[in-house]
Amino acid sequence: MKKVLLIILASMFSFSQANSAEFSVGIAYNESAFAAVGNENEYDESGVLRTETREHGAFSEGFGSIFFEAGNDQGAVGFEYNDGFKTPKAINEFNTAGTDNTTEVEAEFESYIQLYVRLNIPLGGLYAKAGITMVDIKTIETTKSGNSYPDTDTTGYTAGIGWDQDMGNGFSLRAEVTAHTFDDVSVDNGQGSTGNLNVIQISDMWGATGKVAIVKTF
Repeated sequence: MKKVLLIILASMFSFSQANSAEFSVGIAYNESAFAAVGNENEYDESGVLRTETREHGAFSEGFGSIFFEAGNDQGAVGFEYNDGFKTPKAINEFNTAGTDNTTEVEAEFESYIQLYVRLNIPLGGLYAKAGITMVDIKTIETTKSGNSYPDTDTTGYTAGIGWDQDMGNGFSLRAEVTAHTFDDVSVDNGQGSTGNLNVIQISDMWGATGKVAIVKTF
């Protein structure tokens, strides 16, 4: 992911230099809500599906971000790097007398970046925005069985609308609302079809974000 960021920065700088475009940098605070459907399939030693659990979950999270843009009075291309955030911890208790079988699982989203195009609307500072997203997903689990799940990543799409107010001296204030969708992901505990295989799939991932930002254009 870091190599991708370096390539994007270099490409945007080259674009700005070649096209005499303006270069902007901004810092933002984001308040987001995310939702998804989780499905867990548990198999026995013979590979037969024994238990299937399906749940819908949602959570909200606030996080900061920094973004860079190259463009002109018609619009811009840009990318945004967001702080990491975690899902709430899911706790399942299957305790019997004298035995603690509690499992705890949460996911941490890291290196969440957005590549986007912003098009200015000639109406009081309004603009439209659309792009793609990439994020690494790190699983954090505590299980009695010792099972663990590998980290993974996913991509998605984002689109929204915003407002940019010129504050003078190259500074501006922005406010925007965007919607997100993410591709499905699936991981397993690496036990194989004859070793108590557990498979977790996360689907129907979507979200919405409200953002306020301060931007400096050079």
